[in-house]
Amino acid sequence: MALIITFSVSLVLLVAILVYQTRQIKLGKVSAVIDDSPFDLPMLRNKVLTWLSDFSRHLVVTTLRIYIKITYFLKERKEASSRHLLEVRHKIAKFVERKKKSGPVSEFLETVGEYKAKIKEIKKEIEQEEK
Repeated sequence: MALIITFSVSLVLLVAILVYQTRQIKLGKVSAVIDDSPFDLPMLRNKVLTWLSDFSRHLVVTTLRIYIKITYFLKERKEASSRHLLEVRHKIAKFVERKKKSGPVSEFLETVGEYKAKIKEIKKEIEQEEK
């Protein structure tokens, strides 16, 4: 029921608008647009030029946005990779320093190795003297 009422009201309003427009044209307050040629070349030229200018502006703005985003992304990647490289270098330097530093256990093992080498030398000397 509501659809029928809505349709009727809109139809009455449409007819009222048409009647009002025709009355305004008859009174001469509004001029009727009568154009026999379907193509208006100056208007078409203006529309094409407007479209081309808008398109070129959008193209330039989009190109600039893409360029800025790519350069920002590359800058961030460069900074991140350089930070990562510094961290790796720092870890390698720590590992090398740890290798260079010898603790008490490694010093003990070195002295034991030296004693073994001395004992081997003494054994060789003793064997050579016996011969």
